[in-house]
Amino acid sequence: MHVTLINPGVASGARLMRSYSGGYGDLVEETDTDQIVFPPLELLRMATVLRAQGFEIALLDLQVKPDQALPDRSDVVVSTLSMPTLDEDCASAAAFKSRLGATRLLVLTSIADQAVLDEIQARSGADTVFGPRQIEQAASLCSGTEMPAPAAYIAPDRSLIDNTCYSFSPMTDMDPGLGLVTAANASYGCPYPCGYYCPYPAAEGTKFRPVPLETLLDELKSIAALGIGGVVFRDPTFSLDMARTAELCDRMVAEGIRLAWWCETRLDRLDQELLTKMAEAGCRGIEIGVESGDPQSQAANTRKKLDLQRLVDIRAFANALGIKMQFLFIVGLPGDTRQNIINTYRFIIDCGLGTSEFNLSTITPYPGTPFYQDALDRGWFEFKPSRMTGYQANSRTDTLSLDEIATAVDLGETLRARLDAQVDAAEIGALLERMEAWAKDAPASRMPAVRVEA
Repeated sequence: MHVTLINPGVASGARLMRSYSGGYGDLVEETDTDQIVFPPLELLRMATVLRAQGFEIALLDLQVKPDQALPDRSDVVVSTLSMPTLDEDCASAAAFKSRLGATRLLVLTSIADQAVLDEIQARSGADTVFGPRQIEQAASLCSGTEMPAPAAYIAPDRSLIDNTCYSFSPMTDMDPGLGLVTAANASYGCPYPCGYYCPYPAAEGTKFRPVPLETLLDELKSIAALGIGGVVFRDPTFSLDMARTAELCDRMVAEGIRLAWWCETRLDRLDQELLTKMAEAGCRGIEIGVESGDPQSQAANTRKKLDLQRLVDIRAFANALGIKMQFLFIVGLPGDTRQNIINTYRFIIDCGLGTSEFNLSTITPYPGTPFYQDALDRGWFEFKPSRMTGYQANSRTDTLSLDEIATAVDLGETLRARLDAQVDAAEIGALLERMEAWAKDAPASRMPAVRVEA
């Protein structure tokens, strides 16, 4: 049986980052200068699983190689789909099935809401819409009959793709001689209660599922053997198991695995001892989900253990080791007021963060999260996938209107532009005054805040 696996091209090109936001996908603005293009890891892993089980496969990444030729025919087509490009991806999947004369069409997506999945199936004409957690059942999905799953986790085989197509400028800007960069997973799943609005638990589940250590080490060795110099780990919380992370770092050093790498984790899953081991093993950057620089907002949004002063201290320690920290903030969290958001912007300024040291995304009701259901039930937003980019105002909340969130986003982008231009302190101070004036001008009457349970 022949299976063609396709990562479709989209009009936005590389601005669509399919693996971000739990795999729902982010669509960055045209003004974003970062070059972040990852291989379609889940599609690649599925291709590797199918090949190991005797299927004939073709894997095409049309997002980075739009002129890549399709095979003449194929029995099965597997096509990926992201939230911001749902309309395009549905149309592409249907066209691929027709073009290749396939008898089965499968759509792979991280979206975890049944009503949305039903809509995708109806619009694409797919026989099955499935998620990354079902990749081990790839043979059954493609054949339409029950077939045994692999006995053990199978890592993606990067020899199936053109690794020169992928990049991660936040790391290569630090080391221009690094060469090729790929992505990998050391684990899946996130058990933390930020899942009220965060899509990772919806997409990957709340159970922590580490890749077996020996399998992971073999995968990293195979990456290095391909001449790839850098790896971006796409785990929701890379160092959740701190002892396992320390062991991984020790083994990488002992076995001579020379790779620079980047990851995302939580502040409470780091300490100085672990950071030192991570640096010795090649870690060059860590993204930390801070969400807000306002203590009140922190407490309301289930990150009560996040000490903002400790954040400042651990950043200084990491920087001294050669590890760059990037703090991830969300504009418009449930319960946030104008002042909470401006306090976050003030925190960014007070910390002296450069524009490469923070990211501002926008609250988005991702299907499958409790916030999505609340937003639907309360009439806060209209489901328009093309606006669910991760950076556009698309929903009101209990305490902020859609226009207020849009204004807050604009103020954040203005701050980023001023910092990027390295304007003087007086100009930053004037911008802060403008922000504070907007915060104080908020309407006096507000709806009661939604309580977010820890």
